[in-house]
Amino acid sequence: MSSKSCVKCDGKGYQYIYRDGTEYVTPCDCEPRGEPGIPAAYQHCRFLSYTPQTDDQATALDSAREWSRRYPEVKKGLLFAGPNGTGKTHLAISALREVAEKTPSYRYVDMSRIFNEIKEEFGQNSTRYISDINMEPLVLLDDLGAGMDTDWRTDVVQSIIMARYNESLPTLITLNLARGTTIGGRFGARVESRLAQMCVGIRVSGNDWRKR
Repeated sequence: MSSKSCVKCDGKGYQYIYRDGTEYVTPCDCEPRGEPGIPAAYQHCRFLSYTPQTDDQATALDSAREWSRRYPEVKKGLLFAGPNGTGKTHLAISALREVAEKTPSYRYVDMSRIFNEIKEEFGQNSTRYISDINMEPLVLLDDLGAGMDTDWRTDVVQSIIMARYNESLPTLITLNLARGTTIGGRFGARVESRLAQMCVGIRVSGNDWRKR
């Protein structure tokens, strides 16, 4: 949680910076994180701390490790899909950390949070915020389908996906997806097609560890 007394961000957790005459949004220094944008609750996430409970989870761990080993020579990112509480975010953050020294910069994006941030600061004008996200050579979009209950929110997600696809920027994605539910059913055929081309899909099944 950001500091409400922070004079840089006025308690918002982010601030504005200027690069080459353009204004961008960036996490504030007051955010309690060890790496760019990663929440304090996920600071423990490493491959070594992930204990697979199912065959799918073991395969997902192996796939994430192999992707991290090959980065940046990879042509696609990773999309971790499955029900709640199976360790999708744990694996994605572990991969992000593993390649940290091999990329100029990276960013963790909580998709359930950015909609509120955009509305608070920009109304429903998301262009500048999306441009800031897509400046990063590597991005983790956590909980991609969260809160997509309006056309505007769907448009934001589609704009991010399309921009990163067009620029061939590697992207890590986590997505809560119940068995029998398809990506096309959630986001439409166009986004489903782009995601299939830009990410390797990894199924992460199992019971919700938070309920154990």
